[in-house]
Amino acid sequence: MNFRRGPILFGALALLIAAVFIVKLRNEKKTIPPSPLSEKASASTPVSDSKGLSAVSGTGDFTIEKVPLRSYPSLARPIKLPPVFEGQAAESMLGSISRTLAILKKDPGNVNAWYALALNRKMINDYAGAVEIWEFLKVSGIKDSAVFVNLGELYHLYLKNYAKSELNYRMAISKLPVNLSSYSGLHELYKYSYKKETAAAADILKEGISKNPEAIDLMVLLARYYEEKKDFVSARLYYEKAAAEARRQGDISRADLIEKDLKALDMR
Repeated sequence: MNFRRGPILFGALALLIAAVFIVKLRNEKKTIPPSPLSEKASASTPVSDSKGLSAVSGTGDFTIEKVPLRSYPSLARPIKLPPVFEGQAAESMLGSISRTLAILKKDPGNVNAWYALALNRKMINDYAGAVEIWEFLKVSGIKDSAVFVNLGELYHLYLKNYAKSELNYRMAISKLPVNLSSYSGLHELYKYSYKKETAAAADILKEGISKNPEAIDLMVLLARYYEEKKDFVSARLYYEKAAAEARRQGDISRADLIEKDLKALDMR
């Protein structure tokens, strides 16, 4: 897997991804209780709604704690679109951000809207703004593993803070060990950028497989890693494990594809 993708997304594709993501979030609402009525927002926080929120719904491993209103990220952060957003693409992105900001001004405890705003900020290359929101959600009591995975990716690929990337991926694993993207993301960090001279890139995939013995994706990823390292014995071992697991799960077409990788390995 090549992680070195460019920092600017194509407008149309980016907008499609945002639309799907935001629709999904609206179907699974989570909330952060605002501060008590006596708490007041700081001058930099353009929100004033302090009504109580009675319930939390949706999926994910999270708990709720009260957050002082002044802790919310500022909604006045400048919006600067990169050149790739032109014409209709720019109009659509600005409209999406404007609608999300309007929701947050009325309901600053709306986690769905914070997720959407963080995604939009990432899409317009405002990585610092996206990180500010993800870090806010971390300390707000929302312990959904997706928050930590997003931070792990941002710190690795865009902000180049590898120690923080590792920390957040590790926290994601501790919150939800079945989230395979945590292991693959940490594998990429170790493989391409951090602790490259150690066995960490292989070890994190082995850890993921031990916690998720049905994870065919991790087995194939590890096999390909060993193949790149020309450790063909280990590569064969994990290709065989992946093929066997695919057949056990009844995914015959996938098993056949993995066995083609095995045959290609034998020809090397």
